[in-house]
Amino acid sequence: MSCGIGGVIKENGFDVFEAFDCLGLFYSLSNRGVDAWGYTNGEVMEKSPGSILEISDKTEARIMGELTGKNIFLCHTRHATRGSPVENSNNHPFLLGNFVMAHNGYFSGAVNQKQIEKRSGIHTDSFWLLWHIYEEFKTTRDVFKSIERAVDRIFGGTMAVWLLDLRDLSTYIFRAEKPGTPLHYAELRDRVVFASEEDHVKIYLENLDPQSTGDFRIVSLSGGKILKIRNGKIVKKKNVENLKSFGGFGFVFSSDRWKTLYRTQSNFRVR
Repeated sequence: MSCGIGGVIKENGFDVFEAFDCLGLFYSLSNRGVDAWGYTNGEVMEKSPGSILEISDKTEARIMGELTGKNIFLCHTRHATRGSPVENSNNHPFLLGNFVMAHNGYFSGAVNQKQIEKRSGIHTDSFWLLWHIYEEFKTTRDVFKSIERAVDRIFGGTMAVWLLDLRDLSTYIFRAEKPGTPLHYAELRDRVVFASEEDHVKIYLENLDPQSTGDFRIVSLSGGKILKIRNGKIVKKKNVENLKSFGGFGFVFSSDRWKTLYRTQSNFRVR
């Protein structure tokens, strides 16, 4: 079993009932991971060891309050492989610079993986990808290009990913061609919902008023395709060839590039 990822990006802020629907999607993803949970609304990021089904009423109420009025909900449920979930730094999502990321799958290796783990203290293979995306972005200043180049720094595995850019609150979702990490999405009239399994998306949609959704269909995201989502709309799609069969050798960065490792948006909070 792999991890679960999901999210809802809406045109306008969630009301209290829609915030509860987001939690329903979150709970449904527990079938893919009970070792840890995490989420972000674009302003706050929270993660914790344990199952999302075991959170207290107080935590549930707080998350609902943090979602109400916001238009972004991105989440992850972890089935731990590499990196103990007891150490919360190993759990998803991960924050680095202007990016927040969660990943379903595994990686066999990466350029500079030992240095990444030593400097960050994070021992989850997923973080390797985020580090390389962040490093590439320093040069490219383009998220699509950064993802494409970062994939070439990873040596084999599987992936389905959501990536939030805190600069403009755009969400990118993508997956590799290899089986085992599905990702499904639906673009409604005023929002985009995505999740690991089609049934997760259906569970979310069951609670919506059919008259408010417009025409839609649930789509299985093709391997090698990146979607950019902002304010409830898919604003750009791009096919990336190396996502279909990613990996390969890259170059090694010098250690002084770590000096800006944890600079992030000043108004973003981590609980």
